[in-house]
Amino acid sequence: MVTHWESYRHYKGGTFTLIGIAENSNERSEELAVYVSHQRRKLLVRPAVEFFGLVTLEDGTEAKRYQRIEEESP
Repeated sequence: MVTHWESYRHYKGGTFTLIGIAENSNERSEELAVYVSHQRRKLLVRPAVEFFGLVTLEDGTEAKRYQRIEEESP
């Protein structure tokens, strides 16, 4: 379940706050993650499937594109 106003860390670094999930008003009704970059102080959007999806790292392993900060290992 997605809880809004939670902090996330991008796999390349940088922290973000997820504001919520919006619905694109086009015919595809694509869900978009709406979030704020803490470093750039900009409002951003990206398809929710990408925000919550996995990326393949250079060593071939997979990682979450955005990791909820509370979920990070110590």
